[in-house]
Amino acid sequence: MGIADEKIIIFPVRIITQKKEIDRIIEGLYEDKISGVINEERFIKMSNRFEDEQLEVKQQIKNLEKKKWKSQRCQRLIKI
Repeated sequence: MGIADEKIIIFPVRIITQKKEIDRIIEGLYEDKISGVINEERFIKMSNRFEDEQLEVKQQIKNLEKKKWKSQRCQRLIKI
């Protein structure tokens, strides 16, 4: 397994972990808003920032899935 292969394995794990962490943060923000720890304005500002980051992570996951599909398709074509 070469260095490029190792990055392919590590990168998705980091992205999946990042997605879960953002989900946890957003849930915590909501709980803080409901309990009065943060006000509505702060909640909206912070949650918008994390929602934007979440969209970027989801796009990275989609791109990885496309690359994986293309790679698997190419491998099948080569085997034929």
